[in-house]
Amino acid sequence: MTCDDYYQATDAAAAFMRLRLEELAATATAATSGEWLPLDDGVQSADNESEWPVSETVSAVDRQDREHIVLNNPRTVLASVAADRRLLDTYEQAGSVAQPDPANTGYLDGIAHAVRCRAAAWAKHPDYKQEWRP
Repeated sequence: MTCDDYYQATDAAAAFMRLRLEELAATATAATSGEWLPLDDGVQSADNESEWPVSETVSAVDRQDREHIVLNNPRTVLASVAADRRLLDTYEQAGSVAQPDPANTGYLDGIAHAVRCRAAAWAKHPDYKQEWRP
């Protein structure tokens, strides 16, 4: 793969990733906002306004599932989406330099690799391309 091919594939991975981040953000925004707390039989919003019982199936799997739900509350998901968007913005800014300084090509390579690593989180998505693997 040539250098140009590598960056074109990374550009495509970045565009793919932006779409997945939009989906995550929309889902997190539609959910009850704020932080969540684990209960013995479910989860509760930290503002005490909403409480959701855990179904028989989930409660049988145990507190680890409740803790996972709590750790992936909308606030945390949106913060992760914002961090990934900053990574993509940095990649796009670094790649937009018409004549990059040869001394800085390692910087662009590192960011491109990070984009590919983060995009690989969606490797099972039907639109993910194996050529994007880091």
